[in-house]
Amino acid sequence: MTAKGEKDSVGRQTVIRLSGRLRSEHLAVTLVDVEVVRFLNSCEQRGVALLYCWPDIREWMIREQDKG
Repeated sequence: MTAKGEKDSVGRQTVIRLSGRLRSEHLAVTLVDVEVVRFLNSCEQRGVALLYCWPDIREWMIREQDKG
């Protein structure tokens, strides 16, 4: 798997862009765990916008929010 992170600041906003290539041999790897999902939820609660979030991750985030 190849991934690249970029950071861009415009005024008071910071955009962090993650892009990369995921190949079939990486599908057996756990990409995120529940702690990452909780971290992403806490970022959103503090006003961080998560754009273009993978639908599976977004669904997991929603399920975690419903538990709390």
